[in-house]
Amino acid sequence: MIISPAGNPHERALDLDWARLIAVLLLIPFHAAAVFYSGELGVFYVVNPQKSAALAGLVQFLYQWHMPLLFFLAGSACWHSLQLPPLSGKLTPLSCVHPGA
Repeated sequence: MIISPAGNPHERALDLDWARLIAVLLLIPFHAAAVFYSGELGVFYVVNPQKSAALAGLVQFLYQWHMPLLFFLAGSACWHSLQLPPLSGKLTPLSCVHPGA
């Protein structure tokens, strides 16, 4: 339950959900294109001898903002989860899962 910008505590902030989905899905073309890139950002751990200027541009573009975007989305998800009422009585302690601990 995330408080939406409209203020209703039962609606999710769908803009953050969509941004997180797009950011995670962009990891696939980024890592696929990194195989064809070698430059000032370094060399990917899997390298193709053929290089592509278009894919190099994609890697450089995504590299600039992708990790900061993922950190921002994770931070905003944490902030929204801390705004929720406590879950007292709804969760079992971890010691119940592992009684020997």
